[in-house]
Amino acid sequence: MSDSFTEVTQTSWLGQLGGSFAALIIGILLFFGSFIVLWVNEGRAVDAYNTLNAGASMVVSVSENAVDPANQGHWCMSPGCPR
Repeated sequence: MSDSFTEVTQTSWLGQLGGSFAALIIGILLFFGSFIVLWVNEGRAVDAYNTLNAGASMVVSVSENAVDPANQGHWCMSPGCPR
């Protein structure tokens, strides 16, 4: 036969209150921290949007049938399928 035993521990009322208070503080910090993360993320999305718009304004649309030397050094967009 194997011997077995059970250890019973008790947490005081003040200990439980302290644990609950610590959880409350952590929850409040996470709540307000989420707004900071959201603010930073939305700022990065706006920066990406502005960068894409700036890039789109620099693109020159060209004909797929002719090569124009004036477009040398520019970002070019050609409609149609590449061959």
